[in-house]
Amino acid sequence: MALPDISVEHLPLHIDTDLPSHGLVRVPLALQFTIVNHTEMVQNIEASIDPSEAFMFSGHKQVFFRILPSDDQTLLYNLYPLIPGYVKLPRLHLKTPQAPTITDDVVSKMIPSHIYIKPQGKTIINT
Repeated sequence: MALPDISVEHLPLHIDTDLPSHGLVRVPLALQFTIVNHTEMVQNIEASIDPSEAFMFSGHKQVFFRILPSDDQTLLYNLYPLIPGYVKLPRLHLKTPQAPTITDDVVSKMIPSHIYIKPQGKTIINT
């Protein structure tokens, strides 16, 4: 029985994400994207992040940078969850003229799209 051929495509960039497994409403959490250049060329990158109704956040909303060959660049965001539940994370977009294979679809497959945010617990005050 013959198996079908599989085409494996080498991606010039890789994105590592550092994010807690869950968060708590009104408690800041850190989101870190590390973009790694696996090529022998300098990559010019425009990174932007979409606003989100589920979070207030700080960090670069749009930034231009270069990544040297076999090097990486880290983007750090501080997220402040506003609503509980399984919420959508702010979406990262990359534009890379030297790597046209890195599209929004490819980026979205490399990074998480949602996180579970727990509601705040109520404190009981004894009087």
